[in-house]
Amino acid sequence: MMLIRRFIRNDAGATAIEYALILAGIAVALIASMPLLSAAIKTVFGTVSSNLG
Repeated sequence: MMLIRRFIRNDAGATAIEYALILAGIAVALIASMPLLSAAIKTVFGTVSSNLG
């Protein structure tokens, strides 16, 4: 009976799951912002290329 109570009260894995959810949220935000970043980077490199050439 004590083993079952200890198992129910044990929340050591909850922190790992929370960190995984935070990391997944950050990954989704980064993936969603890639099109905007790629357009900005293309603009910067295009400007640099035209100024050099």
